[in-house]
Amino acid sequence: MSDKKYSMKCLIVTPEKKVLDSEVTEIILPLHDGKAGILPGHAPLLAKLKPDVLKYKDTEWDEYVVFVDGGFAHVCNNEIIILTPNVIKPAQVEFVKARAELEKAISLPSGSQDQVEYRLNAIERARQIMAFSEIHSR
Repeated sequence: MSDKKYSMKCLIVTPEKKVLDSEVTEIILPLHDGKAGILPGHAPLLAKLKPDVLKYKDTEWDEYVVFVDGGFAHVCNNEIIILTPNVIKPAQVEFVKARAELEKAISLPSGSQDQVEYRLNAIERARQIMAFSEIHSR
C-alpha cells in the first residue's frame, strides 16, 4: 500500500547522517509541550521537539520507535523533516548504561540558574532514555 494518498515522505537527519528517508503512514512526535500525531495531508507545522520517543509506521503499517534528542520537526506538503542532534535506536541502549547516565546527571552541580536548568534537563533526558530502554530494548 504505497499509495501517496496514504503516506508521506519522512526524513530524520542528525548532523552526522540521514537516519530515515522513507514513506510513512503515521508519525507521533514528542513535542516540547506534549505529543502530536501526524497523518498524510497534515497542515503545515514547525515544532520544537523534546528528548523522548518518536514513533512511526511504514507503508506496511509496521510500527518503529526511536529516541530523538530534541530538535525540530517541519511538516509541509505531505513531507516531514526532523532535525535532531542524535537518534538512538532500541538496540543501541542498555538499561545499565542509561541508569549510569541518570546518576551522573543527578550529581551535576546546581549552583547558578544555568546549572540548575542544565542539570534538570540532563536528569529528564536520562529518565526518558531509561524508560525507552526498559520498554523498547530487545
